[in-house]
Amino acid sequence: MVRKKIDKFKSLGKREKTRVLLIFIIRLLAISVLIYAFIKMLVTATKTTYSTYVNLMIQASVLFVLTLVPTIVEKIWKVHLPFTIVIIFLFMALCAFFFGEIADFYIKFSWWDDFLHTIAGLYIAACAFFLLSILNERKDIPYKSSPGFVFLFALCVALAAEAVWEMIEYSIDGIVGANMQRAYESVGFVKNGAVDDVTDPLFNAFVGREALKDTMGDIIEVLIGALITCTIGYIALKYDAKLRNVVTRAKNRFSKDKNGNIVENKDEKMIENNEDSTNENKQ
Repeated sequence: MVRKKIDKFKSLGKREKTRVLLIFIIRLLAISVLIYAFIKMLVTATKTTYSTYVNLMIQASVLFVLTLVPTIVEKIWKVHLPFTIVIIFLFMALCAFFFGEIADFYIKFSWWDDFLHTIAGLYIAACAFFLLSILNERKDIPYKSSPGFVFLFALCVALAAEAVWEMIEYSIDGIVGANMQRAYESVGFVKNGAVDDVTDPLFNAFVGREALKDTMGDIIEVLIGALITCTIGYIALKYDAKLRNVVTRAKNRFSKDKNGNIVENKDEKMIENNEDSTNENKQ
């Protein structure tokens, strides 16, 4: 059984090997954290640290499940996801759950959360573009999406994904008492470790508008990232074909005669003039 898997791995290309190795490493990390948190919860957990270990187990479980997503999507949609999309997805899952939540990068580095949410906006919008490109190529779907619709669809998908993520953060904070939405901030949290006592002066709860900064900041960052991807994608869909036609026509319009002199191709000029007159009539 193991030998067959090793032989199968050796037969894969470089990209597939990279994908398999990354998935294996992430799953190994997730399982290690699960075992560690479970043992600590049974042996040394107190009332104040119990929720911390439960949170670690939840984060590790979600990380493990995310490694299954690319394969599940490929089986359901019967497509082979591009190498770049899969690798970026796995990299973001690793950064968000292992480094961000389990290793406390969100607390140790103030820019970590902003960085990931912006990249997430870029990435999710790109995935939406890829999905519509697949649907546009299918012959059994007569309707082809316009560049404007693709722009709006990708933007909405990115914002919807961010809304779901904020719901997940809110739910985890409420269930296990985590601080994913940063409703509680403390200078002592970084220097002295987590402060679990609400009466401690270092455990300061944000109130009013201050409590919304993290959540709204995340949504705005995803919006910015998605707008960048959507704008680039819109320009590519809207004008790329026209630019290619202009370049091709410019090359075909002029040619060399027998003496090597550059002359204008009358047939190409006639075609261009006919198209111009047709456009004028439509207007």
